[in-house]
Amino acid sequence: MGFSKRLRNIALSQIKAVKERLDRVDAEIEQELAERRAAEQARNELLEELSEGPAPATRRTPQEITRGEGAGTRISPASPPVVNPLARHYRVLGLEEGADLEAVETAYAGLAKRCAPDRFPAGSEEQKAAQEIFNRVEAAYNALKDALDPTAGRFDKLEL
Repeated sequence: MGFSKRLRNIALSQIKAVKERLDRVDAEIEQELAERRAAEQARNELLEELSEGPAPATRRTPQEITRGEGAGTRISPASPPVVNPLARHYRVLGLEEGADLEAVETAYAGLAKRCAPDRFPAGSEEQKAAQEIFNRVEAAYNALKDALDPTAGRFDKLEL
């Protein structure tokens, strides 16, 4: 096996590994969204049942009224958990949520080297797959860079 063929096989294995990780990230995010939807639906059904139920005929003491306890209290809808809009981008780059800009840049540089489309022959299927992966990685990096870099948009705000 020639040296160029070995390099090609290594590059293909790198692309395959990155693609599998991105597919896992997508599946995890879809599963989390489905779980959130199911929890929200269950919460709404519970609130509907509680609001439709008969009011108890017991009387509350003045202490219960001042504390907000007793028969007349209703369960207020719990606010849904706050979702970090950048969580998906952190996952694409393989980072923990809340990583700093330096870690984001390091992870991007490593992934960009691994899935660079110019490592493959022009017009090949491998190059197309690498380009697709590279675009996703670059989009995640740009979103995180815009959010984390305080100087990123300063020239957009300048007026002449």
